Amino acid sequence: MYLKALFICIIVSYSFWEAECSFGLSSFRSARTSGKVKKSKNITYCDGNQLLLQLANLYIVSPERIVLLLTTESYNDTCEDLRSMLTHINATLSTCVPLPTAKLYLKLRDGSEYFDKHICCNLDTKKKHIVNYHPCLVELRDDLIDCEGPPDWFEQKNKKAVCQDLVDVVNCYYIKAAMLCGKKAAKLLREFSINVLKHVIMCDCHVPSSLPYVCDAMPSEGALMKPISLNYVIIFLLI
Repeated sequence: MYLKALFICIIVSYSFWEAECSFGLSSFRSARTSGKVKKSKNITYCDGNQLLLQLANLYIVSPERIVLLLTTESYNDTCEDLRSMLTHINATLSTCVPLPTAKLYLKLRDGSEYFDKHICCNLDTKKKHIVNYHPCLVELRDDLIDCEGPPDWFEQKNKKAVCQDLVDVVNCYYIKAAMLCGKKAAKLLREFSINVLKHVIMCDCHVPSSLPYVCDAMPSEGALMKPISLNYVIIFLLI
């Protein structure tokens, strides 16, 4: 809750993101209090707000927003920003001890590190990898946002509910990706998303290996190409 609350003071300056993020003022006041640096004898506790501000640079407010980085136009720019964020967070953590309330954004840091390791370190790979479907993933941005779970679902203590939300999110990703990018891309996206989400949630969830049925999936051979806009198709037919 603290993580999302602090973003209200940042999002005011970025109206483009207002439709995607909205947080309460009362929670924000609580976050300001809990985020202060505290000292106990020889122990220095981290300023939670500093960690939150680093995550704010990439709008990482949930595990789904880590997955959403796959839809950015430039992986090189995204990875550079992500590594800068992780460097600052880890530098901060090297000088202080996180408070118990910092567990959530430490988990988001873990999920971001997974993205860095499995995406940013594989941009030049020749193997079958999700980065090979980047052009199509860019077109999926709005669809992936629609798949996001209920507010703060990953913070809940009810394991059954959390695990069900996780399965719902990754299956939604699979269906959306299969329809636009093909089943191969969809399977890679689902597998990657499961690992990201598991790095962030507070409990251990089993995700069934069975895949949702998609009757109108995109042919696999066309998945690596950027989808053609319907407007261009109409123009072509008119000509």
